[in-house]
Amino acid sequence: MNAALHQLGYAYRGRLVNNVFIYDKIENMNVWVKDLAKSPNFGQ
Repeated sequence: MNAALHQLGYAYRGRLVNNVFIYDKIENMNVWVKDLAKSPNFGQ
């Protein structure tokens, strides 16, 4: 998943530690961001 987000132009900005329940345990969640103002399809 991380590789796919990187290829789509998102930038990794950190990790939320012990943030989400998946099944029966707490896991970390990665934070990915993208500046939509720089996107070539913005406003269309």
